[in-house]
Amino acid sequence: CDSSFYMPELVGKFELSDRAIVQMLKKATGDNFSNLLGKLRIDKAKNMLETTNIPVSEVASASGFDSSNSLYKAFKKVYGVSPSMYRSNRKDEQFGEH
Repeated sequence: CDSSFYMPELVGKFELSDRAIVQMLKKATGDNFSNLLGKLRIDKAKNMLETTNIPVSEVASASGFDSSNSLYKAFKKVYGVSPSMYRSNRKDEQFGEH
């Protein structure tokens, strides 16, 4: 998920109106563009937390969030824990710690 990926880029790439793209996405996925983009960003952040040791602030930026706080709120809403806690829990699971 490219952090600069927004509707104007889709419109330019597919040479369709934003309305046509929104309707196609909704029909194909049952979800709107903003929700889909949010899910892609959360998925990218989750993957980065699992596979890298870069700071959460950099994960936030690289996955398209405006700030660490934005990532924190979105991540906690989906996974019930902060990004840092998620990473810590994953490491504990990897090494069999409880």
